[in-house]
Amino acid sequence: MLTFSVPALCQVDSLTTEVEIAADSSRLPNPRIALLLSVLPGAGQVYNQRPLKAILFAGVFSYYTVRFVDASQAYDPDVGDPVLHRNRNDEAWMMGLTWTLNLLDAFIDAQLADFRNYDIDDSVLPDSIAIKTRGVPASNE
Repeated sequence: MLTFSVPALCQVDSLTTEVEIAADSSRLPNPRIALLLSVLPGAGQVYNQRPLKAILFAGVFSYYTVRFVDASQAYDPDVGDPVLHRNRNDEAWMMGLTWTLNLLDAFIDAQLADFRNYDIDDSVLPDSIAIKTRGVPASNE
């Protein structure tokens, strides 16, 4: 049996054991919007109100973009230098990796935006799980 103790924030339907948490959804970021904005590195993090992450992702992506452009200009396909070819490809892979991590971070951060508001009280485990909101005293029912 699951026991939920989130006073005035949730309604428990005893027939289906579904929990509806009445949160202010206007304050929570939408994961889809964060993902779409992250096409431009750092924009999804700005949307999620994480400016330091935005600066980090935009800076790292810009760094690897500049290095990729420099490596592309240094590489001459007619000469076929394998070291320059590898350097150019490595920079392209790092740009792709940074961009992918940027997308994942923005989506997951938006998805888990309200996660830090809850604590799991493990003193009642494994018989039941009590979830309480930080700052709101739990009521035993």
